[in-house]
Amino acid sequence: MAKKSRSGSSNTPRQRPSTPSRTQPAQEPVAAVRRDRRSGSMQNRKEERLKLQQTQKRQWLYTRVAFGVILVALIGWFGYIGFQAYQGYQIRGDVDEYFGKDDFVAEHYDTGAVLYEQIPPTGGFHNAAWQNCGFYDQYLNNVNAVHSLEHGAVWITYDPALPESDIESLREMGGQPYMLVSPYPGMGSPITLSIWGHQLKLDSFDEGKIDAFVREYKVKQEYTPEFGAICYGGTSATTDVEPQQQPFIIADPSLGPVGGIRDIDATATAAALNPVPTPTVE
Repeated sequence: MAKKSRSGSSNTPRQRPSTPSRTQPAQEPVAAVRRDRRSGSMQNRKEERLKLQQTQKRQWLYTRVAFGVILVALIGWFGYIGFQAYQGYQIRGDVDEYFGKDDFVAEHYDTGAVLYEQIPPTGGFHNAAWQNCGFYDQYLNNVNAVHSLEHGAVWITYDPALPESDIESLREMGGQPYMLVSPYPGMGSPITLSIWGHQLKLDSFDEGKIDAFVREYKVKQEYTPEFGAICYGGTSATTDVEPQQQPFIIADPSLGPVGGIRDIDATATAAALNPVPTPTVE
């Protein structure tokens, strides 16, 4: 028989009841915190990616809109330039060219009158004083206005019977640099645009054609005899005397243009205006 211990129990060792680990309760909150941190970090990264995507979308949208605006502006600009070039091409086809910028330059005549080949004149003998650019509601002396053409001005002459609204529009144009505007009866057209050696007659007030002519010819070096000369500081004199109504006619057209003829050559002028008929041989 097995011996009992003093306590009356057998020799088989007794097993102690298991007790919970002291560290386990402390580990659970730490794991939970870590899980929360990982979850929060992933959520933050997700939100950041979402914000980045939204920012990129906005930037791409802004870029597309800006590119579209620039493209439309460029198309409009090139279209406008092309339209102006087309207008200039049309105007050049309608303009009468009488002589070049090197003809009749600095031919001053201050002691008498001058008769011109074109009405209104486009160049030739002129007074030493140029006409100050601007709008005038009275006649100008041709000899002064022609000098302004030599400086590169555009001279717009209008029939005094032109509608008042059109005259007011011309008045505004006369406020621009190198623009000379004045009445001129007997031109054969309501409005005439002149520069040195070139002229365009209009059947009516046409702002588009006037603007095209001005862009094409005003103070352009290829047309201006005295390029860089001023259009102020001259004379603002006007006259009540109607300007020349009939063009001076060259007796011998084969000689080419003469621009204008001085009054001291009156006999030649008379002969040109009233040529003697050639007698016929019977």
